[in-house]
Amino acid sequence: MVLNMNIAWRINSLLKHLSKSRNTFGFGVHSPFLFHFTKFVLNEKNRFYVFNNIEQLRSSLKKDYRPIAPLDFGTGDARIRKVSQIAQTSLSSPRKLRLLYRIIHTYKCKNILELGTSLGISTAYMASPSHHLRCVSIEGNKQLASMAVDNLAQLGINNVSVIQSNIDACLDGVLEDFDTLDFVFIDANHRSQALNNYVEKCIKKTNEHSILVIDDINWSEDMHKAWKHLQSHPAVTSTISTYHFGIVFFNTHLTKKHYHMMF
Repeated sequence: MVLNMNIAWRINSLLKHLSKSRNTFGFGVHSPFLFHFTKFVLNEKNRFYVFNNIEQLRSSLKKDYRPIAPLDFGTGDARIRKVSQIAQTSLSSPRKLRLLYRIIHTYKCKNILELGTSLGISTAYMASPSHHLRCVSIEGNKQLASMAVDNLAQLGINNVSVIQSNIDACLDGVLEDFDTLDFVFIDANHRSQALNNYVEKCIKKTNEHSILVIDDINWSEDMHKAWKHLQSHPAVTSTISTYHFGIVFFNTHLTKKHYHMMF
């Protein structure tokens, strides 16, 4: 029953998003920074050579039938699943992950934090723009964390530290090792209380040029509530909702405004 209610809520929220957004390709966005972001980052279509290697790995994982022990972090799904099922249904799409790559590449982000490694596919996209960036990723499931380490090694990516731990238990210690955070991607616990807690702690390490991306902001009414709460945070200047992604900016030169974008 709860699952059916969530599906109905997502459909309704998608219709609302579509009614509020249009694909302007930057036109109609008055901020020069957000115009550039919309036209040359959000809507850029150029592919990079690293994408093919990562997607070949994703394809191989779709044929991996090893079971993964259940560890539910707010999604409501605590079933034993196979790697193939996770690769097919739980990972962010190539299109969404290419956007993360473009953000990090365009703004030359050097200090990156990911909450929710899963199989390491999103991690690989974020670590690939430069060998000189530092990426730390936290995963609560021991099996997934181990597989992510192997997958990153297979891709030849060696600038990532995967930490296997419950985010609630280790986030404070992880953040202490960062002077600042340039980019944060959160795809972890799908409960508003946990998400608000993670965001509040990460914001303390952000700078004026930091960008934070949250996945599944319309996963449920509870997640959307957390997204609306974040928009009102005093440190947040502007946000963009692509329906699935919530993109947060802290640039003090931006006017407080919240956009709905087609993506």
